[in-house]
Amino acid sequence: MPTDGELSGKVAVVTGASRGIGKAIATGYAAAGASVCCVARTESDLAQTAADIQRDGGNATLLPASSAESTSSSSTRAAISTIAPTSTAAAWNSGHTPSR
Repeated sequence: MPTDGELSGKVAVVTGASRGIGKAIATGYAAAGASVCCVARTESDLAQTAADIQRDGGNATLLPASSAESTSSSSTRAAISTIAPTSTAAAWNSGHTPSR
């Protein structure tokens, strides 16, 4: 993981950012100085991730969306492009299990 300030002025997009590994990645990028575009399905958990990042002095933008939308929805891709047009890091951490 990058060190403090190493990603200052950079933007990172992290899917699955509401909990677990995705949240750890998002908070780590923020601690290293990146502005983080946090993507996940559960808006309340996503809001908590943003609050944690902001409490520690970081910058987070929220984009509620499922992992399937993150990779295939043109509206989600457009939103990411608007929020983070010059992203320099991405962590596609979320997973999707198809119905059987």
